[in-house]
Amino acid sequence: GAVTVRDASAVTSRVYERCFERDGVFYHHILAEDGFPVETDAAGATVVARRSIDAEGYSTTLLALGIERGLASARERDAILGAYFVDRDGKVAGIA
Repeated sequence: GAVTVRDASAVTSRVYERCFERDGVFYHHILAEDGFPVETDAAGATVVARRSIDAEGYSTTLLALGIERGLASARERDAILGAYFVDRDGKVAGIA
């Protein structure tokens, strides 16, 4: 997919490039406080914001929250102009 932006920045965080599977367990690089990968139903999250620094921070945060909680959180943040999630099956959900 594609997101068109003007006078804004779009940043994507994802778990499907820096990852591996061992003994049937999926590991990725976005870690929780316990040092293990966060458990999320999102494979990727893209955030559109006026400032790239905001889009960067929120994309990782929303990915860690998961799709439902991430969408709810995005709706509450004035800095977020749009948020889009992809689940592990390739289904897209978002707000603009």
